[in-house]
Amino acid sequence: MGSTSTVYPLARVLQELSVALSTQQSGIFLIATEQNTSCRFAIAQGKITHCTHSRDKGAAAVVSLLQVQQASCSFSVNLMLPFRAEAVVSHEYCVQTLD
Repeated sequence: MGSTSTVYPLARVLQELSVALSTQQSGIFLIATEQNTSCRFAIAQGKITHCTHSRDKGAAAVVSLLQVQQASCSFSVNLMLPFRAEAVVSHEYCVQTLD
């Protein structure tokens, strides 16, 4: 996928997130939604560490992302952007919630 020009069902976008995690790399996984919101995941060595979606941060952002129907996504390897402390999430929680 890797492009932000075509929208896909959320399940497909989450599959791409899974692929990014399986590479054990670090970077930012960006999701642009059909509702004109964005979601960012910080990934460190294949583990999700932070999440923001629209105005939500942390676990609330992960849950709010589930309301999205379609989106596009991209993964920027080795790009590290600052996140606020309240955006910290447990990798295990994200994997369970997003399944």
